[in-house]
Amino acid sequence: EDRASISKALQSEWLRMHRCATSAHMAEALRELDAFCCSPLANRLFGRFLVQFLDDRQLRHIARTYDYLDVDGDGVVSEADLQVIAKMSGAGHQTVRRIVAALADPGASCISFWRFA
Repeated sequence: EDRASISKALQSEWLRMHRCATSAHMAEALRELDAFCCSPLANRLFGRFLVQFLDDRQLRHIARTYDYLDVDGDGVVSEADLQVIAKMSGAGHQTVRRIVAALADPGASCISFWRFA
């Protein structure tokens, strides 16, 4: 068939142009992400455990937030994406480094959706 896969469809230029992320949405997502990364390890681990119990609506909300943070639209949230949002919102480079260190795979500078959720 001539149908696109889900990952290709989500990277569609039309979809990326019609998302409704404002700078306020992106700044708030960055603040919440930083707060999560600064929380005690036990809280973060418990939060990661609870992801498996989220319903479709909650997962769509997480996916929408992930998409807001993917500034360049390449399908992953990179350190460069977070730096753009940090600069726009007045957050420091330490915020970005803390988020990447907490959520990216060891040695990586990108955060996959499943590591984000």
